[in-house]
Amino acid sequence: MVAALTLALALWYPAPVASFSAPSVVRLGQPISYVDESFDPAPGHHIVLQIWSGRAGALYQTGYHTVSLAVEDDRGMWGATSRSILVVRPVPPPPQPPPPVPVATLTASPTTAFRGDRVTLSLTAGQSAQAIDLTLPAAFRPQVALASGVIDYAAINSAPWVFQGGAWRTSIWIPWTQSDPADGSYTLIANYRQGGQSLSARTVVTVDGTDRLVLWRVP
Repeated sequence: MVAALTLALALWYPAPVASFSAPSVVRLGQPISYVDESFDPAPGHHIVLQIWSGRAGALYQTGYHTVSLAVEDDRGMWGATSRSILVVRPVPPPPQPPPPVPVATLTASPTTAFRGDRVTLSLTAGQSAQAIDLTLPAAFRPQVALASGVIDYAAINSAPWVFQGGAWRTSIWIPWTQSDPADGSYTLIANYRQGGQSLSARTVVTVDGTDRLVLWRVP
């Protein structure tokens, strides 16, 4: 009689429901949160036992991982459920852009020169700079014919750069002719490569043609 009544109650009142929520996809080593949502639909009865299988705070093997939960209520009735969690490798972070190359400065000394003067140029590009090339205005690259020969300022003003005192240095000569270079300001450009980039720096040299006693100077 008792067994029959128990069976009747079991049929009338369903078994406890095992249920939980968890992420369906996680990364290797990512903390996993489980939320128990189990309940007993039978009035006046409650769950007294939970048995987890495969539950872990983090997973360290890729692929599908099964987590199961079984519950028992105070009637001795059981409910069970399971779900799969896909474990994937972390997405690698995007590559970081190379650090910006500091902008170099090109300075001239003196900044105002007379024809025939020597001007020292300094480029603060750092020792890793390569392929430094100086772009000069045409007025700084003439060929001057003398009785003793021809002075080629284009060749004279292409002296190699030397790294010294924390900067690249070279010298140019302001040509000495009757009309070239004319008075005024001239832009000089140092082109170079550094950190995989093509860069340039500029400076301005002013040519002063004021009359003064200047000896003919040949570089």
